[in-house]
Amino acid sequence: MSRALFGLLGLVIMFTLMIGILPGCGEVPKTATWHDMVKLLWASLGDVWGTSADNLYVVGYSICGEEHGVVYHYDGKTWSKTIIPVEGRLRGIWGTSANNVFAVGYTSKEPVHSIIVHYDGNGWAQMSSPSYDILRAVWGSSAKDVFAVGSFGTILHYDGIGWHEEDVPGRVYAHLLDVWGTSHSDVFAVGDKGTILHYDGIDWKEMDIPQDVTKPSLGGVWGSSSSDVYAVGGGNILHYDGVSWREVSGVASYGLSSIWGSSSNDVFAAGSKMLHYDGTAWAEMDIGNCSFNLNTVWGLESTDVFAIGIGSCILHYATRNDVANTPVGPNVRIDFTGVVVSFGNVTKEGTTTIDSGNCTYSAVPSSIQVRGLSYGIRTTATYSGFLTVGLEYDESQVINEGKLQLLYWAPSFYTGEHFKDGTTSIDTVNNIIYGHVNEGVPFFVGERL
Repeated sequence: MSRALFGLLGLVIMFTLMIGILPGCGEVPKTATWHDMVKLLWASLGDVWGTSADNLYVVGYSICGEEHGVVYHYDGKTWSKTIIPVEGRLRGIWGTSANNVFAVGYTSKEPVHSIIVHYDGNGWAQMSSPSYDILRAVWGSSAKDVFAVGSFGTILHYDGIGWHEEDVPGRVYAHLLDVWGTSHSDVFAVGDKGTILHYDGIDWKEMDIPQDVTKPSLGGVWGSSSSDVYAVGGGNILHYDGVSWREVSGVASYGLSSIWGSSSNDVFAAGSKMLHYDGTAWAEMDIGNCSFNLNTVWGLESTDVFAIGIGSCILHYATRNDVANTPVGPNVRIDFTGVVVSFGNVTKEGTTTIDSGNCTYSAVPSSIQVRGLSYGIRTTATYSGFLTVGLEYDESQVINEGKLQLLYWAPSFYTGEHFKDGTTSIDTVNNIIYGHVNEGVPFFVGERL
């Protein structure tokens, strides 16, 4: 074989290997991690539920002006906000399908009374409630078997026609904070003072917890079966084996308020920290920069879990599509969901992350309308040349595509402008705008009005 042919063969082999390791050209193992999904400003969030990763609901209440119940919906790409026309706070949500969702809460002004709203696929409507007490959680086994729990031992039941109040043991005056079950005849409700109630399809009965356990305020209940149920509250994790409750030992004392799992060996407990049980032991998880206590944890499957912060953060535990390996080479392209990133020349391999959110910026002039989410790029790779992005936009939100700009944060002392136009081209067929941006600063699609 000639030297020239050998050299050519070497180049072909090297090129083939490079192609094989480029993102998108081969299956790269990914590990599920917690990351900020979005921060929803001016809202206090309470609970999360959904049918899929592209049909997610988060409830809470607005904290700007009048307190109104709010529902945020995520369609897999963007968040939308619905204000419920009732002054009050929504604290719990659950449903059977995309067109049958229940949310519960309470009014924020005297006299305080319960709120129940229902979504039928077209809109939210208030339902008649037989109770004046605060409601904090809702769960059901079917569309005609739904339970809601709240203050002073209140338990309501919906039979597909209307809501009515359930009879509970006479001495139970605890504030009930969560409800969950395996079926109509196997439902658990938990609350303060260590209260645990069980419904067998006929009667609600109070359950005993270990006498040596300080009566904690139990905020969450979940199980993988009727003989594998957890209740959490304060620094306590209690477990029910189908016969009796016992305290789980060897767990650090965290302020826990919610629990959910995909199986008996994949359980998440949320509060001041996030804990995970793998079937053998509980361990603390890294949840990133969310500084708020977590109200709720809930998921679709083991690698698709969501957590809600008391403030306004929503965390997502998943195999991330917004993190990718960035290999050495010229014109390195990485395809994220909705965003394409290209580096001029990468000289040291690293990891690139896309951050997104629906934050608004007061520095954006009134002559520009933000279209969609804002993004930012972080990378540990070393590179030179331009950092170019292609950002998808929703044509239905745009008035004139010819006036779209890819804007990024670049404040100028001389001009007084805070955002710079980095647009290089617009693909109006595929609805993608291309341009140059800087690393570590927000960028978004804007339309000049």
